Amino acid sequence: MAIYSALAQLLEHGLDLGTRNPDYASIPAAAWWVIISMTTVGYGDVYPVTVGGRVLGGMCVVSGIVLLALPITFIYHSFVQCYQELKLRSARYARSLSVEMLQ
Repeated sequence: MAIYSALAQLLEHGLDLGTRNPDYASIPAAAWWVIISMTTVGYGDVYPVTVGGRVLGGMCVVSGIVLLALPITFIYHSFVQCYQELKLRSARYARSLSVEMLQ
């Protein structure tokens, strides 16, 4: 994320004096755009205007999807596993109650 922020600031504000984008005046300001782009929220308040910035934006979005897909999948599988264990415990508890009621 830090590399994307620095590159975005350099491409949009630092290289070409004719097309300075004031939205990327600092690396923290560019970091806002990187976070919003990597999470694919895309508010649209900050956007690149140079070709290099747009290419970087595409790379940023794709890498964000790839980087977020792995943890989200892991979290999902953890929830599924916990839910299955809860169902199993609930079934065992229900059986133990029915056995106690019969005695």
